[in-house]
Formats: sequence, structure tokens, C-alpha cells
Amino acid sequence: MGRVREAWYYERQQREAAAREAYRASYAGPPAGATVESRGPSTTVYYRSLLLQSGADPLIFQTSVSNATLSLFPVTDSGLLLSITATDVAQRLKGSGIKPSRVSWYQGDPTPRNETSPWNTRYARYYTPGTNKSSPFSKATGTLDASDLRTRFNTLFGSGGSRRGLLGASNGRASFVFEVANLAQQT
Repeated sequence: MGRVREAWYYERQQREAAAREAYRASYAGPPAGATVESRGPSTTVYYRSLLLQSGADPLIFQTSVSNATLSLFPVTDSGLLLSITATDVAQRLKGSGIKPSRVSWYQGDPTPRNETSPWNTRYARYYTPGTNKSSPFSKATGTLDASDLRTRFNTLFGSGGSRRGLLGASNGRASFVFEVANLAQQT
């Protein structure tokens, strides 16, 4: 059976939902002729799959990473390749259904702030705006397994890690998510 809440909770939920609906109904969108905020220039890189293999070699996928991210977290740290050999074939990552192993991080704000959203709800902001980045994460050469990636992540972002400075002095966070791919067998 569900837990019964006080009336003020439901009244607050209703006020917030009404404020969101009013904001969406009255928002005209960006002004005509405004510049489009895109992610900026990017570089084509190659990702070696953790789960999918062709024989003994991992499959290689082509993707792109923004230059702003590569300036903070270069391919030598992310384990991506800038080029592949003539005998390798790269498949396109976009649309493949595969979510690559990924490292994400943001710089923490030493003094968290209470912010108000456009529809007048409040939330605590613990990060410095514009510092949230992510990159595919692999291993450029050799055998590839999950324990190697976990160890490299801890070496880069763990205590005393070479990329620990990307997190700031306090409240920063880095996370690592393993690759997700659908595998099937048939008879």
C-alpha cells in the first residue's frame, strides 16, 4: 500500500506542474535569426569495443568527440584511436545500438547554490556550469577487458590521478559506465 503524504506536498506538486505548463505554453522559442548553439568543431576518432569481437580482435567503431573535450582529455588518456590501419574496417557507432564505454565528469562548485528554474522550481547546483564533459573510453592497443578499463579510470580520476584536476577542489565527480551492446545467438 502506498504511503500517504501531507496535503502541502500535493499542493506544491500541483503548483510546480502548473508553472511548467504555463512556461511551456508561453515560451515562443528562440528568437528568429539567433545563432545556433552547437557543440562546436569535433574530431573523428575510433573506438575499440569492449564486448564485440571479430575473431580475437575487438570491433572498431567510428565516432566523433568535440575538440573542447579532447583538449581536456586527449586520446592518449581516453584510449581512442585517431587513425586505423588499412586492414581494419570501422563501423559507424551512431545508429548501431551500441553505447560505448564512457567517462563523464564535471567540475564541482566549492559553494553550492540554490537555483530557480524558468518555471520557478528550486534545485541545488553543485557543479560549475559548462564543465560537464564526456568521452568514449577504451584501450588503444592490446587485449581489452573490463578490469583494465576500471584500473585506468581509477588511475586517471582516483586519488592522486593525473586528470583529477578536471573535477575541481570540491563537489566534482567523474563516472565510468561500461559498454552496453545487445548480444544474441541462434541455432
